[in-house]
Amino acid sequence: MDPVEAVRSRLAERRVPGAGPLVHEEVLGVADQLAAAQLLIGAVAEHGGTAVSSVEFLAVSVGVVLGCRLDDGRGVVLKAFRPSVARRAIEAGQHAQHLALEAGLAAPRPLAPPFDLGTGLATLESLLLDGERGDVRPPPVRLNLAGGLQRLVAVLAPMRSDPGLDRPDRALLTAEGSPYAAPHSSLFDFDATADGAAWIDDAAWEALDVLGSALSDRSAVVHSDWRAENVRMGPGGVAAVYDWDSLQAGDEAALVGGVARAFSTDWTQSDPMIPTVADMLGFVDDYQSCRPAPFSPDEKRRMRAGIVHALAYSARCEHALGDRATWAWGFRSLLTEFLHVG
Repeated sequence: MDPVEAVRSRLAERRVPGAGPLVHEEVLGVADQLAAAQLLIGAVAEHGGTAVSSVEFLAVSVGVVLGCRLDDGRGVVLKAFRPSVARRAIEAGQHAQHLALEAGLAAPRPLAPPFDLGTGLATLESLLLDGERGDVRPPPVRLNLAGGLQRLVAVLAPMRSDPGLDRPDRALLTAEGSPYAAPHSSLFDFDATADGAAWIDDAAWEALDVLGSALSDRSAVVHSDWRAENVRMGPGGVAAVYDWDSLQAGDEAALVGGVARAFSTDWTQSDPMIPTVADMLGFVDDYQSCRPAPFSPDEKRRMRAGIVHALAYSARCEHALGDRATWAWGFRSLLTEFLHVG
């Protein structure tokens, strides 16, 4: 299929009703699907140095991710960001990729610095398809996944003061009166769906109270979206890592707790593989076993608070989606269970 037509047809696929503006309209400032496809393919060809021969995949979520083969046989990936994502945040992610590569970790190689595309920015990187996506909940695989995160945290320690990691959209608290960062998608309107959500918000506030002064801590740099959809696993462990703009500087224990909340999920699957409470606790135990020392009792309290806060955010998104959900997520039930047994 012609590359432009392949992208256009994917952009035309149905989505959740009432989701607000189309993602490509928010990211590129272009509503017409053909024009958006032409813009994306043109950017790949321009920054890749040759024409696009085929489209490998197109993922549309918070941004737009396009995998292509070029006429010279190379595989490349273009990622287009919303205008709200700052250039320095994308540059920090690319710096982290270079550090990971130097340490022998599994990262795509950046091929171009951030460039203007539509109303936002985009990057081009090598296509890395080593390993496979799959269920990371079995204990041996979970241990490899948690160990991969711990190794990355160690490698990225020099970046703790990087100003590109000052991300208000990824902070635990962004505005007085709300226990959450701004929702990551226009799909979730917290203000309009406040009825019945007070118990979720209360859990989030209580978690923030536990974290206290640790909210301003920068003890570690953590990939805050470290989960099945953003990694590929090989026989020796993590074989590919994506979504490098999801780095966050903060309290290690709290951030690892936040990762545990959804470490096994892959929203591209009909079964998104939501973890159980036992799965989440197993992940943080695995992570601790890979550290030079396990978390202290106080760090464990902050880790638990990180899980609660992250579960509350997911539960709040689930509540906001209501009957528009295409599957039963279960985060509200998980939050209830964790508050009783976690």
